[in-house]
Amino acid sequence: MKVYDHSFNANEWFTCGVFFAAYAFLFILPRRFSKQDKALYVILGMFIGNFYDHTISVPPWNFYDVNDTSEFQLMDFISYFMYGPFSYYFVYIWDALKITDKHIPLYIFIWSIISMVMEFIAHQLGVYHYRQGYEIYYSFAVYPLMQFTVFLLFNRIQKENNMQKGQI
Repeated sequence: MKVYDHSFNANEWFTCGVFFAAYAFLFILPRRFSKQDKALYVILGMFIGNFYDHTISVPPWNFYDVNDTSEFQLMDFISYFMYGPFSYYFVYIWDALKITDKHIPLYIFIWSIISMVMEFIAHQLGVYHYRQGYEIYYSFAVYPLMQFTVFLLFNRIQKENNMQKGQI
C-alpha cells in the first residue's frame, strides 16, 4: 500500500467542498426535469465516472491512486458521489440554453475542458496521484466519451417524454 499523507488536508477539503456545493446547487436550481429524470442523470454521472475510474485506476493498468493511500478509504467513497451532479448540470444547461444538435461537438468540447480543469485542480490538491507515466491530458480522451453517453441518454429520455405527451 502506498501512502501519500496522513492528515485531513487539501484533498479532503476539495472532495467535501465539491460534494456539498454540487449537491446544494442541484437542489437550488429551478426544476427542468421530473424527479425521476433528475435522479437518473445524477446516478448516471456517478456510474460513468466510477466506471472509467475503476477501469484505469486498478490493475492491470493502475494509472492513478485517489486521495491519501492506494487503498480504499471513506473519502474515496464520498468522491464517488461527487461526479453525479455534473451530468445533471451538463443536460440542464444544454436544455436551458436550447442548444442545437449541430453544436454537440462544441458543447462536449467545452465540458471536456471544464472537466480537465477540475481534474487539474484535484490533482494539484492531492485527490489524484498519477502513476506509471499517466498524464492528465490522457483523460481528455475519456471525457468526450462520457459526455456523449450522457447526451445520448438525455436525447432518448427527451424523445420518450415527448412521445408520452404526444408531441412527436
